[in-house]
Amino acid sequence: MVRFFKSSTINRLLLCGVLITFTLAIVNPHPAYADLNLNDIAFYTRMEKLAEKMWKYKDRQDILVMF
Repeated sequence: MVRFFKSSTINRLLLCGVLITFTLAIVNPHPAYADLNLNDIAFYTRMEKLAEKMWKYKDRQDILVMF
């Protein structure tokens, strides 16, 4: 048990744990990402740009008001 509490042993265990976790996350991705395709990404990008334009025009002061 004395060898377990050395800093090199703890560092080695931590490094192995991180590498195993990263490898498993890459090999077996979350199911929510399985249905994502390029059309979805393009749609989300267009929606984000549209929302930015809406915020920009909301802050403008020269709004045409028709009575």
